[in-house]
Amino acid sequence: MDEEEVVTVQEKDPRYPLEVLYCGVCGIPPELCEYNTPEDFDRCKPWLAANVPEMYPDLKLEEVDGSLAENLANAKISKSSAKDGKESKKKKRVAIEPEIVIQKSARKGRKQVTIVYGLDLFGMKIPEVAKVCKKKFSCGASAVKAPDQRETLEIQGDRMTTMAAFLRDDFKVPEGRIFVVDEDKAKVPAFDVLAESAG
Repeated sequence: MDEEEVVTVQEKDPRYPLEVLYCGVCGIPPELCEYNTPEDFDRCKPWLAANVPEMYPDLKLEEVDGSLAENLANAKISKSSAKDGKESKKKKRVAIEPEIVIQKSARKGRKQVTIVYGLDLFGMKIPEVAKVCKKKFSCGASAVKAPDQRETLEIQGDRMTTMAAFLRDDFKVPEGRIFVVDEDKAKVPAFDVLAESAG
């Protein structure tokens, strides 16, 4: 008798890899479809009635057939709208044109610092630009991490106007790509501000 029991156990031994049946609508095993949301389970019912009627005997193909075309159409519409949404997000993504923003910030007392954002977008190495600025303006300049983790150039003193002209002349940055932040915290083209202050 022990030999017979061993034989039956060996016959029941599963072979790997197991072939698991998955629902054609939601992608989980059919025995778990009923635990989906009611809307998802309603979409799965036609597939379950057609492919695994033994798991859900209470589902009859005739009852489900009427709503089969409707559910399939809804599923196709929802899939296509999801695809359209993804494509539209991809289409909305537009390459950001590089720009340099120069801002003046106050430190302790009457001290001021000029902060320059976006130099790295033009392929400039900020520590090298800082060295050039130290010599050009005879002041302290360094590469500093901004709160948003971008590397910025920080120059001692109010150098907004001279820095814009310096970037245009020495580093060949187009005038239309250089902006300054004015007293109203608005970003305006740098050379419009320079023209107003000169004239």
